[in-house]
Amino acid sequence: MDGALGGGTDFSAALIPGAWTHRFVSAGGCRFHVAEAGPSGLEHRLVVLVHGFGQFWWAWRHQLAALGDAGYRAVALDLRGYAASDKPPSGYSLPDLADDLAAIIGSLGAARAVVIGQGIGGLVAWTMTATHPDVLAAVGVIDAPHPAASYIRGRFAASPLAAAQLGLLKTPLLGEQAIKQGDLIGHLLRTWSAPGWPSVEELDLYRAMMRVPFAATKALEQMKWAMGLVAGASRRKFEAQFEAPPTLPVLNLQGAADRLIRSSAVPVPKRGGPRYESYLLPGVGHFVPEEAPDTCTELLLGWLARTPR
Repeated sequence: MDGALGGGTDFSAALIPGAWTHRFVSAGGCRFHVAEAGPSGLEHRLVVLVHGFGQFWWAWRHQLAALGDAGYRAVALDLRGYAASDKPPSGYSLPDLADDLAAIIGSLGAARAVVIGQGIGGLVAWTMTATHPDVLAAVGVIDAPHPAASYIRGRFAASPLAAAQLGLLKTPLLGEQAIKQGDLIGHLLRTWSAPGWPSVEELDLYRAMMRVPFAATKALEQMKWAMGLVAGASRRKFEAQFEAPPTLPVLNLQGAADRLIRSSAVPVPKRGGPRYESYLLPGVGHFVPEEAPDTCTELLLGWLARTPR
């Protein structure tokens, strides 16, 4: 494992040492924790990495270091509600999280950035193509169906087990208890991935960070909204913003052995726009950046090299 875990459920356990620098960024009235690698000058291209449900910035440790070594200003963050970032009482819809990302990019001194997200982080990246296209240079989405697609409301689940798990996550008290007192996070990481991941050390770290005070509550709020489990006028208004596909470069990576998202849920080009690339990775589950770190890094670096500033 890159760095040592300490401090139990204290958020400081997220400040794992490695080939990166930790700092806190104020944006949109909240304080966000970020880990940065690579050159710090504003002239260097900013790449922002966004984690998925049940994880935190550390999910991108392999790509963070590699992107920094390649000369990119790479930043992996903790979403609001997670790990060392603030946990305010509200603001957990996809539009809210997209607003956070846009504000963070500005606080980092950049006019535009490449945003790459996995899982819920991928849904945030998709959302930004509709709500904040002006701050995006390109978007990478990993293991994330398009947020306006009809299957987002639970019909994309790869198995009856995945559908049942989403039902549990929809019930806040049960979900919180299962995270804080049980092993729900370990169970989800194991069942959504392909065999062979995660390691015992990885499981222990993700369990600990989801037991940081208020983290489980806020993560479940995000998950309910992101998966379309909260319907109504606000959701319909949100989906209506995606009538036109993005015109900027979009990369989609999907694990073929993902046991949460059906591979058939990978967006078709009409959703991704005219500059859309998609790759289905055999034998890889829901957590591509960690299950296949070398392949993921190679695809990201190749795509970034082909993508104009």
